[in-house]
Amino acid sequence: MKIVNLPGLPEGGDVVEFIAARPNATPEQIRAEIEALANAERWIEPSSIIGGPVLVTMADVEPVAVKWLWFGRIPLGRITLLVGRPGEGKSFLTMYIAAVVSNGGPWPDGSGNAPRGPVLMICIEDDAGDTIRTRLDSHYANVSQIHLMTMVRRIGEDGKPHDVCFTLADLHALEQAIEQIRPVLVIIDPIGSVIGGKTDAHRDNEVRAVLAPVAALAAKYGCAVLIVAHRRKSDGDVADDLAMGSRAFTGIARAVWHLSRERVNPARRLLLSGKMNLSAESSGLAFTSAAIRPAFCGSATR
Repeated sequence: MKIVNLPGLPEGGDVVEFIAARPNATPEQIRAEIEALANAERWIEPSSIIGGPVLVTMADVEPVAVKWLWFGRIPLGRITLLVGRPGEGKSFLTMYIAAVVSNGGPWPDGSGNAPRGPVLMICIEDDAGDTIRTRLDSHYANVSQIHLMTMVRRIGEDGKPHDVCFTLADLHALEQAIEQIRPVLVIIDPIGSVIGGKTDAHRDNEVRAVLAPVAALAAKYGCAVLIVAHRRKSDGDVADDLAMGSRAFTGIARAVWHLSRERVNPARRLLLSGKMNLSAESSGLAFTSAAIRPAFCGSATR
């Protein structure tokens, strides 16, 4: 095998640009030039490129502190999973978090202020006007910092552009949105609406194939990704096993939080810690969604 670097190409260019830059050359002349470039390169064993080990000596790795959107609860550059039954207040809570980030406001547990910046919301099920905007307003969000993406534009078989629902198969569109907005926080609510019809949510390998690129985008751009997941109907002994679908959802997340109603006071919600890979387990929080703006009521226990 030989790898030939063609000279004079623009970034991302290929042999098409190489040929176009030589309008007066005959095919034989272009072929001869490429062959001369190839002859000057050394041979490479394919096994040294494909299938060979990539080793990193840990002495060469610089230790880096974890960065947080919400200290001890939602890390930056990672996926966080929020699990709860329908109607428990998951979207209410994500709107509150988006509002805090949009203003760089204080977190309710006294852990400091959120990093102020844009928020990208992917919310398929709720109406933008009568639900999402009104909820954001009730949390005093800086709505100029919050962007909603529900559709992607594609060229159909008729040659015309059509807007279709976004799924995580549209990874390029998601990265384009992140590059354009540079969000501090990306909210996907709920994951079941965007995972795509061709993905079996109960198969680990298929779920990881969809979520691993999202985790890579979070790491590349340093944004927190907060994914909302429904809870399965059946009970279990371990909270993280209650997330609907494959265990890959909780496996690929670095932090998992569970939201539920308090039994003795259904107006109160309990936000309780599940898996946490990046710090000690944080205390739970309780809040009420009856007020226009959530009144966090301190710590809660499981």
